[in-house]
Amino acid sequence: MSKDGMTLTEDQAKNWISKTVYSSDNKNLGTVAEIKRDASGKVTELDANIGGFLGIGASHVRIMPNQFKLDGEKVVLTLPSDQAKTLPQIDAVSSSSTPSTTTRPAPKN
Repeated sequence: MSKDGMTLTEDQAKNWISKTVYSSDNKNLGTVAEIKRDASGKVTELDANIGGFLGIGASHVRIMPNQFKLDGEKVVLTLPSDQAKTLPQIDAVSSSSTPSTTTRPAPKN
């Protein structure tokens, strides 16, 4: 990660899809659903499914780059679990006014 933000290649971003998201107090919150990057590969946001059980009742939330770090095989938020519940919810298929490259899981046949 550079001082100007986190930069990932397409393959690196794909490898983070479905990884576990933890709060700063080490609680398992959910999984990475999508990573959005600009044309240079700089991460502009991470979308995650948090809460719920087996994907049922989960909230799809937007996490900005300053709110998380990639740590080994997991994503760790800079927020404790109680504050993570207040992250902005988004539609599962979101639209953004900022041009970006979106990395989502491949569709299942």
